[in-house]
Amino acid sequence: MNKIIISLMLWMLVSPVQSGVMPSQSRVIFNASDRMQSLMLVNTNSYPVVVQTWADNGEGDPDVKNIPFIILPPVFRLETGDVRGIRIVKNETSLAQDRESLFWLNIYEMPPDTRMDKENSVLVTMNTQIKIIYRPALVTTTPAESLAKLRCALQMKGLLKCSNHSANYLSISSISYLDKENRVHSVKNGMLTFPPHAEVSIHENSMADSPARLIFTLIGDGGELTDISVNM
Repeated sequence: MNKIIISLMLWMLVSPVQSGVMPSQSRVIFNASDRMQSLMLVNTNSYPVVVQTWADNGEGDPDVKNIPFIILPPVFRLETGDVRGIRIVKNETSLAQDRESLFWLNIYEMPPDTRMDKENSVLVTMNTQIKIIYRPALVTTTPAESLAKLRCALQMKGLLKCSNHSANYLSISSISYLDKENRVHSVKNGMLTFPPHAEVSIHENSMADSPARLIFTLIGDGGELTDISVNM
């Protein structure tokens, strides 16, 4: 039995109660040399669902044009507890070769309509989005290497500006800082993305006037979390 399928089944047994169609990974890294990537989905709902899949720029709209990825199959039924693979295929659309490009895979699930009063009730659907990061051959640095070279400066109390001069997208789950006494203070919890060759402003009124060091929690290619220290 495939290791991914076993992992998904174990996750269903030991994880807290959750609903939805769950992917086997939190992001897809699509290298220039790849012709196709695969992703496993498991239905953790107590009912079967119809799943629609597509890629876009984050709009959550299957009709968006000029997207370089095709998701197969686009529509299928997934029974309770079933695991199924989908394929992410790149088409002939050209992309930047000097930096990574970001797109979103949508996993839209539609439950069976069992409502007794369809006029006065709402059918709840769910759309899960995960990142598709296209990494061209010219990008040889890892996100961890690029994050270590991030340049940040406190512009004024509560306004931190960070410049990503690398070709990588940097996905951050949290930011904290060390003061001069090496005490740790939280700055931001929640997803934050630093695009390639871009500046990001972070507003946090509780930040010290002169933090000694910043600590970023990076989400790696496999979804792993790594704390990386960045000097001010």
